Amino acid sequence: MLFFVGLFVCVLLHEYGHALAARRYGIGTRDITLLPAFPMDGGSVLRSLLAMRMNYSRATRIAARTGQGMALVFGFAGLFGNPMLLLIALFVWIGAAQEAAAVDMRSGLADCLAARAIQDHSLEQTCTLSQC
Repeated sequence: MLFFVGLFVCVLLHEYGHALAARRYGIGTRDITLLPAFPMDGGSVLRSLLAMRMNYSRATRIAARTGQGMALVFGFAGLFGNPMLLLIALFVWIGAAQEAAAVDMRSGLADCLAARAIQDHSLEQTCTLSQC
């Protein structure tokens, strides 16, 4: 129990550090975190809302595509404004693609039993280089 309390405190302090850094640089955190740029918070909220009406895998694909669209907007804005947006766009694009791929794989393997996934191969004798 003490471990979980310590973990919670560490995460809380970490997120508080983000908020303080955003305040220092004049970034409104309410505006950014609710953008539907999956895998950021707003994208996760979008996926949750979509998953209430459709299956989780399809909701993730839609949220990931939306996030990648937002990444394109970030990248375009970064070309003409803050170049840090280019880096954010890259991370959002990659994160959305990876999350969508992971959920697709997980849903594809959902009905597969481990015994079916492992093929039974007989052990073949191998020789060392000196024996060949």
